[in-house]
Amino acid sequence: MCHYSGYLTTRQAPTTCSGNRVEITYCNFYSISTAASGGACCVNNAVFKLTIRSSGFCLCKATGDHDGGGLYGNVQESTVNMPCFDRCSSGHCGQSLFVTVSKGYQNSYSDGCSALCAPQLNIGRVVNLVVEISSTANPTSATDLEERVRP
Repeated sequence: MCHYSGYLTTRQAPTTCSGNRVEITYCNFYSISTAASGGACCVNNAVFKLTIRSSGFCLCKATGDHDGGGLYGNVQESTVNMPCFDRCSSGHCGQSLFVTVSKGYQNSYSDGCSALCAPQLNIGRVVNLVVEISSTANPTSATDLEERVRP
């Protein structure tokens, strides 16, 4: 398992983790910017299970045409509980968070908050959670949580 906690000021991008698990608990990502998806953290492995608990992302940015200012995930399964995003942004979608999971797996988000994320005129979503579906599947089976930027 790759486990992250504490105060981090450099981008994290785990590639090999025992048990294919990434866990981020009681962690604070601060002032991290990159020209790639996942400004502060990028978990891009379709066999990984991602868990985030009670963690914050402040002043994190994915510049250019990239997703997930605080965190980007392309994983098998995701559980995000009590995250806090403050002044995060991206050049594309998911100003704070962008997570996609494989069809049939959990992609949950609960008790989170976002403050001052994204430029006010940006109509992109602040949080994107997507479950992949095949072209023959019923599109209503996808989970897509969206919070729009409010003036």
